[in-house]
Amino acid sequence: MRQQEMNHFEIYKKMDDDVQAIYRSRLLTEILLSLNEGSRKLSQLHEITGSTSQALIPKLKKLEADHLIETRRR
Repeated sequence: MRQQEMNHFEIYKKMDDDVQAIYRSRLLTEILLSLNEGSRKLSQLHEITGSTSQALIPKLKKLEADHLIETRRR
């Protein structure tokens, strides 16, 4: 168990800046919490967060680039 904890800590240390950026951003946090409950359409994220598509899309692209989410295209 101790080895697994160290691995998580090492991962955190590598991604520290990204993790801190998420916690500093209300919108990033709301997006991740919402997506944790299941897949969402952009219109659903708009309703949940109260943010515009223009605000959501760059955040979604950042999360996708950081491999924290995966976009499913239809």
